[in-house]
Amino acid sequence: MKRGIITAIIFVLLCSIAFAQINKDTTTIRCGDGVLDDFEMCEKGIKGIDKCDGLVEILNVDVDCRTEVCACLPFVNSGFCGNDRREGVEMCDGAGEDLCSTFGDEIGVNLTCDIDCYCKIVGGVPASYYPGYNETEEEPEGMAVCGDKELQLKEECDPPNSLCTLEDNSVGVCAEGCKCKPKESIGISEKEDEEIDEVEDSEEEEEVEEIKEKDSKEGPGFFASIWAWVRDLFS
Repeated sequence: MKRGIITAIIFVLLCSIAFAQINKDTTTIRCGDGVLDDFEMCEKGIKGIDKCDGLVEILNVDVDCRTEVCACLPFVNSGFCGNDRREGVEMCDGAGEDLCSTFGDEIGVNLTCDIDCYCKIVGGVPASYYPGYNETEEEPEGMAVCGDKELQLKEECDPPNSLCTLEDNSVGVCAEGCKCKPKESIGISEKEDEEIDEVEDSEEEEEVEEIKEKDSKEGPGFFASIWAWVRDLFS
């Protein structure tokens, strides 16, 4: 009776520290979506495409899919990990044999040995792999603001409704999102085209006036002052 209890306790403890060939925290990220994703070993309902098959020859064991975590059975048991000798279904063990790169080549993922004798993804899981990833959250600080008349980052033009140059060097119109589009694609009429030209002309005139105003505030230059002095001297 006591022996049975002890055996059951040992079994539970060992199961609690079992690891998949790739960390289950990784394989479960998209597990259950009905698609065999990049970092899943298998997926419920997906037949004929199973990365677990790659372990048959590598580990010389029979394999199966544990669909609730999208990982392969048998799991690596950390109770035998840490002696620098790869044993059983361990993928690696310290200075011992390392099968992670071989397995990685088999499934198309760059893998390296983890301290718990299973494989981990080199560089970690990219942010874009997580469901609900929003690319705009990865934009650096100071991201472009469309409409501020400053061409930045991924903008093709700025501000909207101004003229811009397309890849074929033809004239286009700056559209929503500061993307340069052909006039025809956004339905620019001749009247609207003239209005855009007028806006461009007025902006150029404003820039010229700003330069003149700046020059008037700064006063005449050195040579202009000398010439004025000479002219006044002989007048």
